[in-house]
Amino acid sequence: MVGVASGTARYGYGLTLPDLRQDLGLSELVLGLVASATFAGYLTGLLLAGPLAAHYGSRAPTTVGGVSGALGAGIVTVAHCPGCSPSASSWPEARAAEYGRPTPTS
Repeated sequence: MVGVASGTARYGYGLTLPDLRQDLGLSELVLGLVASATFAGYLTGLLLAGPLAAHYGSRAPTTVGGVSGALGAGIVTVAHCPGCSPSASSWPEARAAEYGRPTPTS
């Protein structure tokens, strides 16, 4: 289950590339390095899952994968966008100003 969920998320990365590139101002090199790093992590997890399951039982890799996924999701949830204030209330204004739109409060 964890492998299926993380695999699907990894494949969805390509769909977000145009927005990531525009919003964060990332180069193709950086986006490629991020994609390569996520693939390397995915491959490492696949290679370690078998030996972990053989030594510790099937619960160990499932637990490690689930906890890693939850921690990663938590980190993404609390991460702030570059150039945005840490306060959540300023985020809509920053995005609106970035695209030249009226702010939600105006």
